[in-house]
Amino acid sequence: MNRAADLALSRAVVFLLALLPVAATAAVQEYRYLECERPSAESGSGLRPEGFTPWMAHPSGAAVRVLNGPGDWLEYEIKGLGAGSYGLFVRGLAWEKGCEVEAYWDGVKVGATSYPRPATALRWSNEVCRVNGPGDHRLRLMAAPGSTQAPYLDVILLTTQDGLHPEDDDQDFQSFSSGLPALSLGVGTGTRTVLPLGAGVQPLDGPLTVVAIAVAPLGFGANAATLQLRSAEPIVAEIRIGLPGAIAAVAAARLAGQGDVAVVKVPWQAGKTGATELEVAVVDGARTLVSGAYPIVVPAPVSVALDEYAYPLGAATATWTPSLAAGPELGAALAVDLECRALDGDPTPLLRLHLAAGTATTPQALPLAGLARGRYELLSGFTLAGQPVLTDRREFRLFDPLPAEPWEAVQTTAARGPLLLLNGKPFLGRMLFHAAPNPTTRGQGFNLVQCFGGDPDPLDSIQTHLDQSAQHGLWGTVALFNNRFFLPGKGFDREHLRAAVLRFKDHPALFGWDLIDEPEGHDGMTPAEVAACAALVRELDPKHIVWVNLCQWPRALEWLASQDLWSFDAYPFPAQGFAGYEPWFKVSDAELRGRRPLGTCLQTYQWSSHASLPMPTPDQLRASAWLHILHGYTWFGYYSYFDPEPAGCLARDPRLWSYCRALNTELQALAPLILSPEPWSPLEVEGGAGEVQAWIKDHAGTRTLVIVSGSRQARQVRVRLPGAAGRAEVLVDRARSLPIVDGILAADLPIYGTLILHLPQ
Repeated sequence: MNRAADLALSRAVVFLLALLPVAATAAVQEYRYLECERPSAESGSGLRPEGFTPWMAHPSGAAVRVLNGPGDWLEYEIKGLGAGSYGLFVRGLAWEKGCEVEAYWDGVKVGATSYPRPATALRWSNEVCRVNGPGDHRLRLMAAPGSTQAPYLDVILLTTQDGLHPEDDDQDFQSFSSGLPALSLGVGTGTRTVLPLGAGVQPLDGPLTVVAIAVAPLGFGANAATLQLRSAEPIVAEIRIGLPGAIAAVAAARLAGQGDVAVVKVPWQAGKTGATELEVAVVDGARTLVSGAYPIVVPAPVSVALDEYAYPLGAATATWTPSLAAGPELGAALAVDLECRALDGDPTPLLRLHLAAGTATTPQALPLAGLARGRYELLSGFTLAGQPVLTDRREFRLFDPLPAEPWEAVQTTAARGPLLLLNGKPFLGRMLFHAAPNPTTRGQGFNLVQCFGGDPDPLDSIQTHLDQSAQHGLWGTVALFNNRFFLPGKGFDREHLRAAVLRFKDHPALFGWDLIDEPEGHDGMTPAEVAACAALVRELDPKHIVWVNLCQWPRALEWLASQDLWSFDAYPFPAQGFAGYEPWFKVSDAELRGRRPLGTCLQTYQWSSHASLPMPTPDQLRASAWLHILHGYTWFGYYSYFDPEPAGCLARDPRLWSYCRALNTELQALAPLILSPEPWSPLEVEGGAGEVQAWIKDHAGTRTLVIVSGSRQARQVRVRLPGAAGRAEVLVDRARSLPIVDGILAADLPIYGTLILHLPQ
């Protein structure tokens, strides 16, 4: 039997044991989960992938129930509930408002969902209400009156555990019972509640109650757990706590057996970091009273950051900053060795620095002067009494800076074949969504921002955005969809569209009209409605483009009549990788390439508040951009939704924000190549396992080869270049060349690596 099946069987046995009679004094906590996608009855609902939208399908492949409108309901039969009071929680879409679900217990309304904070993701609600067993019951969840966003419902939890708020991380939820309470982990506002593991809890029928258990704080080295114990009979309890294979702490408590509570503090040591289990056992002589484990993550004693990911060539220093996560005593004993070396070149260390104990947790200025453009790695090796504790690796880049492109007042923008034109000249769009038009945005290499406003009247806000764009050397697209002023119901308010177009059509910073974003997700937003409004905008203003952005590839051609700029967004990283782009490329390659301007959003998304699925790496964003360029795309929107807070654009993630400056500079420098009319031609690649593409283009007397990897592994590839000989010069990264032998160029590509080369004539 495999581990997953074994675990499932163990949980099932534990759950069945929980249904047996137990001593009245033993506190057994029950955690009963019900998948919302399997109701016993329902009035109106549907299934959709577990994510905010279908194109953000969760990697688990699971589904959620979606109530179609106010008054629609789902009903669930609750069988064999135990005695006592149960807290009811619902895991659903944590929309800010208008997405509430009312709960009815045996026909009586008992509460409604609310969430600790809004999110465009599935989250556990606050406790909806308390309900009572025992026996069989019926639970109904109904979309509240006035709902404006369809509720997405994933899982229901009924639990006897008081004071609980479940962790938001997604998982396969399995019902279980435990003699251990939820673990309180951390202090203050950072406190988390961790449920015990459902398997391996023994026994459930003893006289001992573990009233509460807390660990604060949790870190490498010395820790302490505090337990509250109550017993119905006299016992001398021995408490054992530690990590698997290293039960390092034992403490004793004497209970008189009169229901008194003993508080026991147990010091214990965490000698390793990362995901593990905290094992807890309470024994009385040869008798085990209760045992079990909690899933925990022991943080590294120090986390490391660089102030940038990409530095302009000539920058004097980088700042290395360690942040201590362990206690001050441990921090004072740590030493660190720093070593910097170039990637894609000579591996000889360029910098070595030893920081003795007592100085290893203070920021350091690292010299960059004299380093060439290219990629580097910085290794930080922490030791305690000479023994390795932690090794951290940071990558950074040095890039050739460029001055921002000259700004000019817009006379016209237009679509001509595959190109966007600004005042008759080819234009490479680099747009930052939801961003202030200010010197920082321009300084990061963006040339477009989105200008929008809120209810009740967005026009003054749009005016301010456009004015600031002109002031700071940016152009703006005006959003005509993001409030009730433009979209009061299932279609546009055409008089308000008319008012906006007439007011802004001659503004010198206006690049075009952002008519509608993701029309597939708007109720009643048909292709005919969008086309009619696009025609109205063009009639009122024939001098600027109309843009419609899409999100569902099966409908990718339905809005063509509305789109001077055709674009799409998808969230391929980290779950799908390049596969998330393939259906879009099939459409654009066959129907659109060479015929109209194509755009994409370099989207990023993070599912888990604990980074089990991390934000995309800079290499992933760069590879994504060049993959689209090879397929004829010349407009890029940068957007990142990070959940939990802070939510917003790439500006909220310093690493991605820093890298986008380098990527934008690269795209700007190579704009003549990207915008030139000559086609890209694919080449044969050996060793890429179908995940590496190579394309070649002849422009202005130069042959350019681009190799892009969508692989999660480093690859050694061979690209066939019939008739070529000599050496190919690597662009953008460290100045070097690769030999071409017998018409074959061999290259080592890192994970999601990109190589741009000039071939010999």
